[in-house]
Amino acid sequence: SELGVELEKRDEIACLLTGLNFLLETCPDECYYLKSPLKPLESERISESLSSSVYPYLLVNIGSGVSILRVDSPFHFERVGGTVVGGGTFWGLCRLLLNVDSFSEALQLASEGDHVNVNMLVGDIYGGDYEQFGLSATTVAR
Repeated sequence: SELGVELEKRDEIACLLTGLNFLLETCPDECYYLKSPLKPLESERISESLSSSVYPYLLVNIGSGVSILRVDSPFHFERVGGTVVGGGTFWGLCRLLLNVDSFSEALQLASEGDHVNVNMLVGDIYGGDYEQFGLSATTVAR
């Protein structure tokens, strides 16, 4: 090529897991969870390092869509869920519909809302609880 660079096609998810495992092995403070997730700015960060005790874990990859992976070992994973709507879609819709200037502003507006006003609930479909499956009327229908 003109730039002297050779590209090699790789599997996106396998590369993501390789990178995450590298971070877990070499940068122990880079991967963490919040002790009090409802107060992210005040919460203590609990670091995770790569060890046998970390498996299995869920990896949620948020981009223009969302993939949810169950990771059982450094080389074994399974996609267990996801959606085509992710952070990029959310941000684009917020910019167009709400005229917000930052992703933080969009998140603040979302935190003030009530998902019941936009999600389809079991009660919207069945007029109440769906007792046969043990679903309350307020369960999000999928």
